[in-house]
Amino acid sequence: MDGALDDYAWEIAESADEFWEYFPLDSIQARKQTEIKMLYDDTNLYIGIRVNTAGRNYAIESLRRDFRAGNSDNITLLFDTFNDANNAFLFGINPYGVRREGLVSGGGLDLRGFTISWDVKWKGESKIYDDYYTSEMVIPLTSFKFREGETKWRFNSYRFDTQSNEQSTWVRIPQNQNIYGLTFMGDM
Repeated sequence: MDGALDDYAWEIAESADEFWEYFPLDSIQARKQTEIKMLYDDTNLYIGIRVNTAGRNYAIESLRRDFRAGNSDNITLLFDTFNDANNAFLFGINPYGVRREGLVSGGGLDLRGFTISWDVKWKGESKIYDDYYTSEMVIPLTSFKFREGETKWRFNSYRFDTQSNEQSTWVRIPQNQNIYGLTFMGDM
């Protein structure tokens, strides 16, 4: 795992793409698109991400693990493994490979249901190119709690792009809802 998506497996994996702008508008496709691919085996979830940007001038407030996402370039993934729109596992990474993880509870309706005090071991690396960056993540399936035999999880992703002053999500979320809220999610 080196952050580059040059392995053959990433070429054949299906994509979650066509992100929607959340800010400044919430009714159009994102100007700078993101592509997420996922693979799994008996022990891990593998995630490959391509984040298109306007250049290499990234805003990073901190290189500390579990950084605050709001004013920094990054992408965050939300996994609702019980399909209840109430709880989710959160994993994020920035262009420099700094990672964050957390838990969302109470549907993500307010900040009281958002915590980054939860820690779990997983791997993530990023690689910067001229007008995009890529990230690879390896998350052990033991990091997630889910019902045995479950074949579907709810999923969404949000992204902060400081160069374009754009926030975007995979599943469209109205601005009057929290960007990490669990009401609006797709299936994986």
